[in-house]
Amino acid sequence: MWFRWLMCALTVASLSAEDNEAKLTRLLNNRLKAVTTLRLDRDAYFPGEIATLTITVTNPTNEPLEIPAPFEPTSSGIDLMGKDTPQARELGVEYWYLAPHRFSDFPTRLDTGSIVLHPAVRLERTVRSDEKHFGYYRWFGHRGAVPATPGEYRVEFSYDTRVHVDFRVVQPEMTQFVAAPLPALGGTDREAPRGYMHAFVLAFGGRYAICRNVQATALNPELFRGYYGDLAPLERVGEMDEPVTALRVRLEGEGAVVEWATARQSMRAEINSATIDRYLPRTEIVR
Repeated sequence: MWFRWLMCALTVASLSAEDNEAKLTRLLNNRLKAVTTLRLDRDAYFPGEIATLTITVTNPTNEPLEIPAPFEPTSSGIDLMGKDTPQARELGVEYWYLAPHRFSDFPTRLDTGSIVLHPAVRLERTVRSDEKHFGYYRWFGHRGAVPATPGEYRVEFSYDTRVHVDFRVVQPEMTQFVAAPLPALGGTDREAPRGYMHAFVLAFGGRYAICRNVQATALNPELFRGYYGDLAPLERVGEMDEPVTALRVRLEGEGAVVEWATARQSMRAEINSATIDRYLPRTEIVR
């Protein structure tokens, strides 16, 4: 009796395993029918600049497609590749992965879960490089920003490695730099600053970008010597087609204001407290 029960159990387990394998194959085949696109907010970045990637998955067919859930850590990740790297030359390819453990090496598992994507429906997700994509990992390792070394790079979404988007990191010239200490939270002027707001102008290709950086320590521009990786993560707050003649940072409440001027106009950009908190997390104040 027990032998018959054991054989029935093994038969059910075998059928279940075959069903799971067949379902995963069907999901992966349907994924190939969907169209994935990648779009960056720029095609050229400064060293250490924050990038924003928009990912879309669309069903172009006339029937519903059950596909692996695209924006889950167990189904996909964002990989960074470099052009003409030593590994790329060794392998005889144009681009190769910069991270030692790339997401495209990890196969999609059935426990990832699935969704039904109806015809003409588009899923979209926008991810900043300084955020943890899909809840787990930053997709650029250098402080959540593009590489500090000028060159040509590629972003790949492991959910569908048939598509990618290329960008380059350019070498700018710094023409202006100012810094302002951010006061300690709830403290007095005698306490050490919470951190520093840096504003600077980077010139490239006849354009002048006003950028900002928030970090715990003050930067010394005399030490850069053409290497701007220490400014990461930096973000543009304005861009001009003429030289910037004046630049300053002014504290306003718990935020800050970057103000700049050219020969023809004056402009400003507000940096709210939430932006500062992103890079200088608040800690409990003990009184």
